[in-house]
Amino acid sequence: MQRSSFIAVVALGLLYGACSGNGQEDPAAEENIDSVQQRLDLPTFQNVSNSGSGSATASCPGGSKALGRGALFSSSAGYNRIYITGPSCPIPDCNPPPMTQIVVQRPNNTGSVRAVATCSETETLQYTASDSDGDKIVNCDDDEVAVGGGGVCDDTNAKLYRSRPSPDSNTSKPTGWRASCTSGKVTAQVTCVPEAGDHDFSGCYTKRRDDDDAGENISCASDEFAVGVGAYCGDGSYIDYMNMNGRDVAVGCRSNTIHAYAICCPTD
Repeated sequence: MQRSSFIAVVALGLLYGACSGNGQEDPAAEENIDSVQQRLDLPTFQNVSNSGSGSATASCPGGSKALGRGALFSSSAGYNRIYITGPSCPIPDCNPPPMTQIVVQRPNNTGSVRAVATCSETETLQYTASDSDGDKIVNCDDDEVAVGGGGVCDDTNAKLYRSRPSPDSNTSKPTGWRASCTSGKVTAQVTCVPEAGDHDFSGCYTKRRDDDDAGENISCASDEFAVGVGAYCGDGSYIDYMNMNGRDVAVGCRSNTIHAYAICCPTD
């Protein structure tokens, strides 16, 4: 049975049972219908990852779409590119649907690396914007939520030192993404979803933690999923790692000034 048909059957069944002998509907039954609809509309998520030499691609399974982007290493050298793409999209700034893959690339394509993706069945929208000064914010449209983002450095020796949601204050609604490179031009990417489209993303928010250590961990609530991860590394440093695993994220910098971010979205 198709999902839409299933929803219709459930709703009709509840309405039928809600009617009393005089034909009046029970208000409590209407609340039950609303709660069933809410449970059906909440998205589901999963993490996938894949390793490579110089670059790596994590592909979402079964036609699901890529949201958040993560990157890990075996020997730290930073990341030149962390971006979203699709099977028919060989360059970072194209936008044909579906966007199902997260690509992570090291400077000069050297060293082992692992790409991490958050995947969901929801429909997504992609936006990009560039700046020759190496620092750029790209925004979602009105009534959309940012669920992931990344950046591409034109200079093959440059490294990303910032890839984080915008605004970046704790508990704020993410509506864009900011990316910054140590040198040269940057192209910032953001993945957005409607707050109330085919799934309910209205409860998503940014969770932020700052530290003077080289690494920081963030956990979303037990009924939430960390769909996106972000980092800002100060002191002229660069991003060491950004990992996602269920409701948890881990962020590291090559310095002792770190701002870590998780985009937390309800699942129950």
